[in-house]
Amino acid sequence: MLYGFAVLQSFCYKNFFSYQWDTVDPNPFFERMGSKGYDDSIDDQWVGFITHYKRFLGLALLLAGFSGLYRALLSYSTSSASPVPSDSTACSSPSASSECSGSLAGHVKVWMPPRWLDKPRSRARTLGSPSGARRRCTAFLQRSWILPAFYTVVGVVFVIFVHGPHFFLPLLIIIANYVIFSRLQRWCPYWLFMVIMWAAHVTLLYLIEINDGFEQTPWLQYYTSCILSHLQAIQGDAEAIPWEQRMRWCVAFRMSTLRLIAFNYDLWEATHAAARARDRARAKHDTGCVECAQLREQNAASAAALPAEALRCYKYRTEYARDPADYNFLNYAAYVLFPPLYLAGPMSSFNAFVSHMRVPSTSMPLRKMVRYAFGILRIYITEYTLLHFVHIPCLGSYAFVILRMTLLEQAHFLFYMLAYLWLKFSFIWKSSRLFAMFSGIEVPEDMRRCFGNTLTVRGFWRDWHASFNLWIVRYMYIPMGGRSRVALSVLPIFLFIAVWHDPALHLVKWAVCIAAMFVAEVAVSGCFGWAAAAFRREMAAAAPHSTRGVRINSQYSWRISLFASKTYFWSRHVSRHSRAAMRRHLCSSGCFSSILGVMRANMMG
Repeated sequence: MLYGFAVLQSFCYKNFFSYQWDTVDPNPFFERMGSKGYDDSIDDQWVGFITHYKRFLGLALLLAGFSGLYRALLSYSTSSASPVPSDSTACSSPSASSECSGSLAGHVKVWMPPRWLDKPRSRARTLGSPSGARRRCTAFLQRSWILPAFYTVVGVVFVIFVHGPHFFLPLLIIIANYVIFSRLQRWCPYWLFMVIMWAAHVTLLYLIEINDGFEQTPWLQYYTSCILSHLQAIQGDAEAIPWEQRMRWCVAFRMSTLRLIAFNYDLWEATHAAARARDRARAKHDTGCVECAQLREQNAASAAALPAEALRCYKYRTEYARDPADYNFLNYAAYVLFPPLYLAGPMSSFNAFVSHMRVPSTSMPLRKMVRYAFGILRIYITEYTLLHFVHIPCLGSYAFVILRMTLLEQAHFLFYMLAYLWLKFSFIWKSSRLFAMFSGIEVPEDMRRCFGNTLTVRGFWRDWHASFNLWIVRYMYIPMGGRSRVALSVLPIFLFIAVWHDPALHLVKWAVCIAAMFVAEVAVSGCFGWAAAAFRREMAAAAPHSTRGVRINSQYSWRISLFASKTYFWSRHVSRHSRAAMRRHLCSSGCFSSILGVMRANMMG
């Protein structure tokens, strides 16, 4: 890796004159170390996120502050208004604590932080029965719409700020999706509902992309010009741009499309198959879920003060169907427009989002959150340093510069292109996840391990955009048949991923290439697993110290297959270390072929 860095750095020094106008002055420290420029203008995603990072952080702290204050007031008012339990009736288990921390029927369950338990109870003893004003305040705070309403209002303001005059287009589509599919799911069978939903959203994605977000249509241009001229007249400056579009709505709406599909599917499941989904989630996570067990162990000291839902992992909260009343418009709008996740994700299911609004996640305590923040800082420093010496975006945007590279330099460029993309998306997604965790909203971890530590196509896809992979598994892979139809479902899945990114021909080629590699990998791994199992059985039978194997071979020698005879030869004449070395070389060759194919496919896409 260091050798490749030195090779590309030398190439950038020699060809810096070809793209120097796309770089800015380097940091003084890196300039003394030999940097000629900082690549800070080509990649709009990286530049835009870094430029507005302080605003994103401030917005996340605002949401976290309101969420924490609301939950604190709710827990205090609930404990003050309810009778104080005696020692014999105190909560001593997660299930009992969920009942104690909940309010009357129709009210939400709240999280009771352990450090706040003693003070509210002593205050309740001294005050006696609550006054009418306190009862009204408690009843108001226990309304389940307060937190999603705040998230919705802040989300709408955020959309207006980001998309400028075109903000109403995504909002109209979001409202139309709720109005149409919340009613359609009552009348249609499962297969028809899914066909209509997928056809509508894929068609909408395609129409938005080929029409460039409808931004060139006469009616939208007329509306935009009228709004801008009116604002310029108010400001008295005809040259100023009073309402800037910081990001095109059609780019951000791709993430919103995934949320709309997730809401529609979760709504149908909660309406028609809630009991089966809940039983399946309980059976799966009560006994065999490692993440749920880790949460119970991590929160063992405060388990009595936490509702049972706080000790559940993200997958359980996703698979456990909510009450049909939770699928209302406020929760839906808060889920789609939640600012830390709106632009780039990571993806979350509707069920898990509503669950985390009611009972915040306990998977990341303060100490772990600080370590996570330092990890994000380390990623930023690495990316910042890389762009001072190896100008990956500039090299990738000029084809004639790449043609000057030797074959070795092109190979290192492909590798460092993946490294740059991994660092960029890792910084964006991990920062967004941390901002959501400030408010208690847990989303899956993207970029769970380094791209260089991935040996298969499946592993690369599972760890690169892990939250999107979980979304694909729940809303596409399982409904299409799961493991029983994996070969048939791979191509439609990757074609949807290509259309979701951009309905262009090169991405369709990328999807076909990835799907072919995926199917080939599944077939080879299946054959290898079968052959390895058969090989072990034959070797056990042909072992020199196995009397049973010798008796079988001598008695039925005329029935020994070609595979069995080869196995017998290997067990007699090839040592254990040689067999292990050959297996390692065979696996390494397959992994090298897979990763080389992934790199080539990503360059194509």
